[in-house]
Amino acid sequence: MQRLQAIIAFLFFLNLTSCLFGVGLVEHELVDDFWLFANGSYEETELNYSDREHNISYTLVDRTILKVGYNDEFIIVKSRPEQFNDKIYYHIIYIEEVRNGSYDKVPFYTLEQFKLLRKKLNVPKDLKFSINFEDKLNNVKKTVNP
Repeated sequence: MQRLQAIIAFLFFLNLTSCLFGVGLVEHELVDDFWLFANGSYEETELNYSDREHNISYTLVDRTILKVGYNDEFIIVKSRPEQFNDKIYYHIIYIEEVRNGSYDKVPFYTLEQFKLLRKKLNVPKDLKFSINFEDKLNNVKKTVNP
């Protein structure tokens, strides 16, 4: 009887740990193996790539991601680096380059540089920012700092 109670207690506590370490706030697969992820707040949102063949996973764009757009060739990102809240950066990820292992951290650009690079790489004009965390972050700040 004591053994059964111990097993039940163990399973109960195991269930509680899944509440603490369970699914993140944001877990969204953009394109095969490219994921947006945030655990506890939208400010933690970052872009990750998981190379299953080589068992490698790394962060392409650090937190805080504000907006994302993607298609089968490119991912575009608007971000605000955690340590510089007054700066806005833009990123262009050429999906095939990442899959070939060319780099692991995506460079950041100003808006003007982003527009020029977008033209140079022939990123389609109809590729827009379709995922928006910026509004969610602004709403959170308004409720915290009335």
